[in-house]
Amino acid sequence: MLQGIQVTLYDVFGYLLPGFVFLAAIAILFWAVCFPTAPLPWPLEIQANWWVVAAVAYVAGHMAQALANRFDKAVRPRGSEDLRLAGPGLAKLPDDLVRCAKRKASRIAGVGADKMDDLLLYRLCDEAVAQGDASRADRDMYIYREGFYRGLGFSLLALVLALLARAWIPGAAFAPWETPQPIPTMAFWLLGVLCAAAALLSYERAARFEGYKLRQAVLGFLVLQAKAAEGKEKAK
Repeated sequence: MLQGIQVTLYDVFGYLLPGFVFLAAIAILFWAVCFPTAPLPWPLEIQANWWVVAAVAYVAGHMAQALANRFDKAVRPRGSEDLRLAGPGLAKLPDDLVRCAKRKASRIAGVGADKMDDLLLYRLCDEAVAQGDASRADRDMYIYREGFYRGLGFSLLALVLALLARAWIPGAAFAPWETPQPIPTMAFWLLGVLCAAAALLSYERAARFEGYKLRQAVLGFLVLQAKAAEGKEKAK
């Protein structure tokens, strides 16, 4: 049965790895709320099968991505494509070039150029590039890396909240030997600060790859249209 399962790069980078971080955040929060004085064994001993842990982390990664998308829409209600094609940002393209792409896309879709918003423009350009370009490696790389950093950023934010809860609730300890040793509150604060910095950097990386993805879609669409027009001219 496992022979029919295909694991893609997006499954690993977009769901599994962020899922491990999100699962760690849930575990720390559960430890802080339900068993605040129970010492943490060291080294960690996971009795469950690693396949089970990976499966749970994979599901947690899906939940983290769903929450990350909601968080992104709450922060940027206009939509990422709209902001990055028409507004300031890494992937901002010249207005004349965007208008040219909208005119060409509107003729193909049968939609007026005035009704061709940036989201529709991106989706049409991306679909044209996906079907017309022989090489999709860069496009796929931008997609899964954007998803990885977005999911990882949100998972790290969840981990920050869990660490703050563990720092606020007293009784944290670990047991490297027979006698449990208390964990300083400052250790959770320090780790929380590091995770917060990593979350900000992850969101910055997600925005960068999102910009690459959008830029490639519009420019690739225009290149394909130019090649198609050149082919028609040669055929005449």
